[in-house]
Amino acid sequence: MLMHKVMSDSSPQATSHVPLGSLNVPTVEDIPQVDVQDLFRDENRINRIATHIIILGIIVGVISLGSLKLPQQELQLPQFGISIFSVQPEEVPIEPDTGQPLKVSGYFSPTVKSYVDGGALPVIITSNPEAEEQTPVEANPVEQIDKYTVKENDTVGGIALKFGLKPETIIWSNSDLKNDPHNISIGQELIILPTDGVYHQIGSGDTVSKIAAVFKADLEDVINSPYNDIDPENPIIHVGDWIFVPGGVRAKPIPKQRTASKSTTKTTYSKSGYVSPNSVSAPLGSIVGTGNLSWPMTGRISQYYYGYHKGIDIEADIGDNIYSADNGYIVVARWDDTGYGNTIIVDHGHGVKTRYAHLSGFNVSVGNEVVQGQVIGFAGITGRATGPHLHFEVITNGYHVNPMDYLP
Repeated sequence: MLMHKVMSDSSPQATSHVPLGSLNVPTVEDIPQVDVQDLFRDENRINRIATHIIILGIIVGVISLGSLKLPQQELQLPQFGISIFSVQPEEVPIEPDTGQPLKVSGYFSPTVKSYVDGGALPVIITSNPEAEEQTPVEANPVEQIDKYTVKENDTVGGIALKFGLKPETIIWSNSDLKNDPHNISIGQELIILPTDGVYHQIGSGDTVSKIAAVFKADLEDVINSPYNDIDPENPIIHVGDWIFVPGGVRAKPIPKQRTASKSTTKTTYSKSGYVSPNSVSAPLGSIVGTGNLSWPMTGRISQYYYGYHKGIDIEADIGDNIYSADNGYIVVARWDDTGYGNTIIVDHGHGVKTRYAHLSGFNVSVGNEVVQGQVIGFAGITGRATGPHLHFEVITNGYHVNPMDYLP
């Protein structure tokens, strides 16, 4: 028989040993039996159990969701215009010369050469408020084939707007323009058609069906036009008469042929004048552009870019400052006898050039380096022009592109 030993009261611990037989340990018979049916007969108890089950389910659900890996999506923020002076332009790889215009927002990614000048800071025009606020000209179509006398500051594009026509219709209706909108002059009379189309003088061997086919027009429209004196039953036409071809179009003019320069990999052009034969090429290491053009001046746009007009015309007063649209190297600064008058061409590098025509004077010489916003010349009326304005072109890899696609 086991005996228990009791430690003295001064001991830090006291332990006792009790005989097993003296412990009151409940047996299975002593545990009260619960009737499950009685358990669920109590409505309050049922509600408490249900509440506990719901809470337990919520906890398990939260834990399960927290362990899931949801797919991650990059947040796309809207793009806002940012000044080119606040950030470095993103680098764009230079594509080889494929003979096609560049298709990028900025025309290239440059390495900007530092520029030191003791003079005044250049004026950089980041918008043309006069062009932005320009209200559309109200068109007044004629009711019959009519004539219009060219006035000061008129352009083919502006005249077309007055009569609700495409500029090409004016050109196709007046053979003395010779497919060149710059061939208008003050006092000249132009044929004005009531709708877009072609006005054609009948030649030897012409028939109505042949004319309709050549100008890609509907034969019935030509025969039934109230502006043509044609018998539908017997559509006879006479050499020397004029016929209106509604909806007709002429073939686009063939572009000037390019010839590669023997001395460099750059391209030279004849007569039409991208780069004249006696102009220079920008030397290796010369200043290049920022890749983003600025406006060469502010003013109302009197004529936009279209098939026969490879630039935009901005109205000006004689002597107004003309600014370089970007950093570059002056490759042309001289008189051009093809209609441009006093002309400047700036080479911005990577196959991009800008032309400034009809100037009254120059502020630069061939071989000068210029920066964006620097005064390079002065507006005028030299060459073929009906009033003072700037004719501005953008040329990429030898092809004209619409300046409006490159200006801010």
